[in-house]
Amino acid sequence: MLARASGRMREIGVRLALGASRSRLICQLLTESLLVAAIACLTGVLLSVAGVRVLIALVSAGAGELGLTVPRDLRVLGFTAGISLATGILFGLLPAIRATRIDVNQTLATNVRGSIGGRGRVRSGRILAVAQIALSLVALIGAALFVRSLRNMLSQELGFEHHRILSIQVDPAAAGYKGLAASAIYERVRSDLTRIPGVRAVTLSNTGLFHGDSGDQLDIEGAAVHNRDRLASRWTEVGADYFKTLRIPILLGREFDPSDAERATQVCVINEAFAREFYPGINPVGKHITDLYPTTIETFEIVGIVGNAREHHPGERFNPRFYSNLAHPIGAVDGVTFLLSTSGDPGAVAPAARRAIRKLDPALPVLRLETITEALDRRLTTAHLLARLATFFGIVAVFMAAVGSPVWSAIPSHAAPVSSASEWRSERRVWAYCVWCSPKRS
Repeated sequence: MLARASGRMREIGVRLALGASRSRLICQLLTESLLVAAIACLTGVLLSVAGVRVLIALVSAGAGELGLTVPRDLRVLGFTAGISLATGILFGLLPAIRATRIDVNQTLATNVRGSIGGRGRVRSGRILAVAQIALSLVALIGAALFVRSLRNMLSQELGFEHHRILSIQVDPAAAGYKGLAASAIYERVRSDLTRIPGVRAVTLSNTGLFHGDSGDQLDIEGAAVHNRDRLASRWTEVGADYFKTLRIPILLGREFDPSDAERATQVCVINEAFAREFYPGINPVGKHITDLYPTTIETFEIVGIVGNAREHHPGERFNPRFYSNLAHPIGAVDGVTFLLSTSGDPGAVAPAARRAIRKLDPALPVLRLETITEALDRRLTTAHLLARLATFFGIVAVFMAAVGSPVWSAIPSHAAPVSSASEWRSERRVWAYCVWCSPKRS
């Protein structure tokens, strides 16, 4: 708008000389600006239908169909119309006021298109162009940081095999299984899933992978840490062969076996971070830890140490964690997740796994069935969305700067006189051609 106002100085000077009032000219220029803003607002509303679909596709990319619906909201429409009106007034009024503050005699006497704007006005426009380029650079740097953060999370070592794992969440409690009956149905489902062709091993946990997590304060026997605030750990309840199925290495001791469920004392396995935090340089096998959650205080004997694994978020730190036996759960367990290690594509095993559970008990609900790769993509939905949006807006900012900067570089502060109307029209065509070609050259 500033560039257009500078290019119309002679026209405005002629209108003022013919008797047009300054307020009338400001109204004309402001009307033109509001018309452009109204067209932009209408175009935005028309494109919003397709734009919503694009945004939903960005959110759900790699995570399956989310089934999101975005209803049309009159409040959003009103807000958009208000912003468009304010933009039209702000970016139309200021250039209009500046454009009408001219010396009519000097304007008509010089008959020079470029000199009317003056060095000061062109300099201010070029300052705005420089500021726009700087802001577009900031947007690009932000986009690069989001993309690099996403790449770092995708390249993180998870500590377990996840490419050929199928996750099935069921809720035995909803089907009436509780206590010993729940433990029995876990084993029956696990046995039936193991017999599916292409399934190498089956285990289970209370949370599954890349979903919920829990943590409690602990009382740790022989711990090297005495600060009560630091005596805390994450915990997960797992079934037999959990570490073998996910290929999490056992560093010391053993994992759970069927006889552990019959022992009077509960047993647990700790990860490497737990041993490093609370037992540096000490063999923790045989030590006891007590989970201090008020309603389910439990004491466990440490029987093994396993490697660190990022089981809930690819960007999480290796925090202290202990694994208890799901056959002897801590409190009530509403649902469990079976993890199937397959020899091929885990998605190909999914229909057979669903049929096996329905055949065992049609009332046993399957709440979620997905590959771990799909669960990982869903966990990174926000990171994917931020990276895509930041990249999109960075490209838009650079494009706008590339369009705006040559406009001001094409408007000189002084130009040679024009002797005739035909030469004047020719010069206008030349400048228009330069402005049109400049973004392409850049």
